[in-house]
Amino acid sequence: MKKILFAFGITLLSVITTQAQTEKGTLLLGGDVSFNSTDGNSQFVARPNIGVFVANNFAIGGQGYLFTGDGFTSWRVGPFARYYFTQSTKGKPFVGADVNIGGTDDSDTEFGFGARAGYAIFLNQSIALELGVSYERLNEMDGISIGAGFQIHLKRKK
Repeated sequence: MKKILFAFGITLLSVITTQAQTEKGTLLLGGDVSFNSTDGNSQFVARPNIGVFVANNFAIGGQGYLFTGDGFTSWRVGPFARYYFTQSTKGKPFVGADVNIGGTDDSDTEFGFGARAGYAIFLNQSIALELGVSYERLNEMDGISIGAGFQIHLKRKK
């Protein structure tokens, strides 16, 4: 009986781990935090997001930003797109881009855009630890940051 349960467990585990985390219809929920220095100012950035895979390995959605540091706070919201490479269930490199609108404590509305590249390490079939590098442009300010975050990949039931 133990051998049968063990064989069943191994079979179930292999089926679960071969599920495609980035297939069409999967919901993407998560975010990341980073620290960056722009024009001599240090900033902490939190970036939550929610999206859906509209095609295998390609997600679109919305995200928010909260920047704090050196006596100011800035916020932004906007759409993003992200593409994952390879069919591996252990980890996947990705690239992404976004456009956004927002403001700070002492300014009018600002427009920006960003690009991101990184690697998603799948801890299990649904949770990925992401490490990445981002470039952000907001009005006349450029910034490069290194960050880490988590994404939850929720497969919709058919």
